[in-house]
Amino acid sequence: MEEKINDSNSVELSKYNEAQLQIQRLHNLWVDFKGHFRDNDFYHMDKTLENVWIELYPDARKQKGKSYIEYIERVNVAIRKSKNNDVLLGVLKIKVTFLKFLQDAVGKGAVYEDKSDSDFE
Repeated sequence: MEEKINDSNSVELSKYNEAQLQIQRLHNLWVDFKGHFRDNDFYHMDKTLENVWIELYPDARKQKGKSYIEYIERVNVAIRKSKNNDVLLGVLKIKVTFLKFLQDAVGKGAVYEDKSDSDFE
């Protein structure tokens, strides 16, 4: 969150912060991915997913450390070793599923309401 001290020494806080901007960037990347998926553009699908990973990496590192990093590295190796488009598409789907899960896990995706926390009966 950006802070700015004005002339009267009071602190002004930015209405927007990095988390909101990151969520917007992620949204834009998922929109791009859907377009590449529709076009069967495997190269750009993977590059877009790499950008999603770059956005989520700092949060992933804080949460599960090496396990997330090792998993995405194994998926990337499988992508490079894919012998045909059917296999490649299958591995890309695994990568998408993992990144969507990760996005939710680090709090940058869907948030589900816990009915047990509700004050209403």
